[in-house]
Amino acid sequence: MTKSDCIKFIDSINTPAVLWSANLKTVIFNSSLKYTLKLYTQHDETAVFYDLFAVSYMDGSTVKEIAETTNYEVSVRGYTKDELFLVWNTAVLNSGLLLSVSADITKMKHSYERINRYCDHLTASEGRYRFSM
Repeated sequence: MTKSDCIKFIDSINTPAVLWSANLKTVIFNSSLKYTLKLYTQHDETAVFYDLFAVSYMDGSTVKEIAETTNYEVSVRGYTKDELFLVWNTAVLNSGLLLSVSADITKMKHSYERINRYCDHLTASEGRYRFSM
């Protein structure tokens, strides 16, 4: 599979995804991931890869952890400095490459946090109401 074939393949996936090798000699982001991260200019995909998976180095055990963990959740900063929450699922392909597909759960996380704050507020209000009676 040539690099242009890999790019066509990964761009056909309609969700943020990255095609990579364990030694990181191959790291290809699809258009959806570039859009999610706001990567509109030239960038070092290997350096961004480390941020995407919240790792500082890549060795066999790190690759194994990423490949075997279902719903590998990370918090990353996009290039607009907005915090993003991504959940990754990774598959090892026959070619020795790994395909990681993500879901952007940022809105869901923020909604969950708002619901928790609202519940805390209700609990505090209930306590004040009981105290006033």
